[in-house]
Amino acid sequence: MFRLDIILEFFLFFVLRMEVNNELDKLIQAQSEAYSVPGVDTEPKSAKRIKLEKKAKPKQEKVSKPRTVYVSGLPLDVTMEEVVEAFQKYGILLIDIDTGEPKVKLYTEPDGRLKGDALVTYFKPESVQLCINLMHDTEFRFGSKTKISVTEVRLVLTIGRL
Repeated sequence: MFRLDIILEFFLFFVLRMEVNNELDKLIQAQSEAYSVPGVDTEPKSAKRIKLEKKAKPKQEKVSKPRTVYVSGLPLDVTMEEVVEAFQKYGILLIDIDTGEPKVKLYTEPDGRLKGDALVTYFKPESVQLCINLMHDTEFRFGSKTKISVTEVRLVLTIGRL
């Protein structure tokens, strides 16, 4: 019925294959141990485990650092160029996409006269603190008796009904 030599050959093939697989498993295990780092998971994480870890972590709100300073006490005859020249010393001013000009707003009365207040927006948040430290409570023009006040602007976004 069955030939003994075929059965023997088949049996030897599987035995050798099992031995090769065992040797291969040992080599992989040795390599994993050689490259393992203590304290780091070596097991792959399941999708369920990843979801649980995400839920366990507290959500962090993104808080953007202020990039705008509010300036008050400016001379009433100040020009946009003077403000830009004075404040660009402390950092790169943000460029308005629509106009291509530095993002500086001088506040005016309804009749068009300047109020002496301005908003200056910087490209990087770090420039705000530098500007405040060096410009707050100083004279805008040399010899002027009035001092300007510089503070950071924190924008609050409200969503929904008020």
